[in-house]
Amino acid sequence: MRSAPSVSDQKAAVVACLKAGINQFLDTYKDETKAALKDGEITEAEIDVCCGPRFRITIHLGLLDPPEMVPYSKIKDSPEPWNTTRTATFPRRLALESVCIG
Repeated sequence: MRSAPSVSDQKAAVVACLKAGINQFLDTYKDETKAALKDGEITEAEIDVCCGPRFRITIHLGLLDPPEMVPYSKIKDSPEPWNTTRTATFPRRLALESVCIG
C-alpha cells in the first residue's frame, strides 16, 4: 500500500488535493485555495476541471431548481425507494438463485 505524500502546510495540502481531483473541501479552505491561486501553484482552469463534475451532479439532481420541478424532491415525503419490500427481498433472492455448488 502506497502512503500519502507528506506536505509542508495547509496550502500545499490544498494544492495536492486539487491536483488529485479532490474538491469537496474548497469552502473550508478558501484562504489556502486563494493563496495557491495567487502564487500560481494552481490555475483557475485546474479549479474549473475539479469543480466540473460536482456542478454537473448539482444540476442533474436539480439542487438549483425549485422543488416542484425536481422529481427527487418527492422522496423525502414518501418512502425511500431503497427501503421498499422489493428492494429488501430482491438482493437476497438474487444471491440465493445465483449460488453454484460444484
